Amino acid sequence: MDIQIIEHIKEKLQVVINCRQIDDEIMRLKYHIEMFDKKLQAKKDKE
Repeated sequence: MDIQIIEHIKEKLQVVINCRQIDDEIMRLKYHIEMFDKKLQAKKDKE
């Protein structure tokens, strides 16, 4: 599995994950990244 960070700006981190097969581990990683992103957005919205 290759994880590649394409662009990293203060507001946004874009990550591309290239993998030959999507398994539970990949889906869990994707879920955690999305949850982290939502928490960051919520924190930003409060300010």
